[in-house]
Amino acid sequence: PEIAENLYCAIVSDTGSFQFSNTTPRALAAATELARLGASPVRVAEKLYYTNRPEKIQLLGRVLSTLTMNGKGNIAIISMFRRDTESLRLKEIDTEDMTTLARSIKGVEMVMFFKEMEPETFRVSLRSKGSANAARVAEHFGGGGHIHASGFTVYGPYERLVREVPATVEALLETPSSAPSE
Repeated sequence: PEIAENLYCAIVSDTGSFQFSNTTPRALAAATELARLGASPVRVAEKLYYTNRPEKIQLLGRVLSTLTMNGKGNIAIISMFRRDTESLRLKEIDTEDMTTLARSIKGVEMVMFFKEMEPETFRVSLRSKGSANAARVAEHFGGGGHIHASGFTVYGPYERLVREVPATVEALLETPSSAPSE
């Protein structure tokens, strides 16, 4: 049961609680079999989603307060700064699921999450849905990943990057591409 629960947890995490494009009949069948073998979906959900420290929720509020949208409403941009993670004593791992709420906005095809790593150095995490190809965008900026989760690093003043990078992404999303990267 312990091994089954750990494997079940991995599938739930990787599929975004069975919401992402990698939720396949095979993934669902594996989760069903793991539950039959003793994994507790309720216990896994509790551990994954209901054990946040107050500081993480405070950081989420700070990140969401930076939310901006492009004019078409299909790109959401959120940002996180080192001063916030440092003052709350959090690490980057504590930010892994912060794109979820921005991704849930009606009409949003792509979320860009600017994370300050060093002064004038930002890791940009991309999360997309539908036909928006995050890998193609990341590759344009020298990064990589897969169609719905990718990333890259950019350098320069935040005020310039947060203007210019989303404009480039918007143009890339409007340009037809060849076969999607996965």
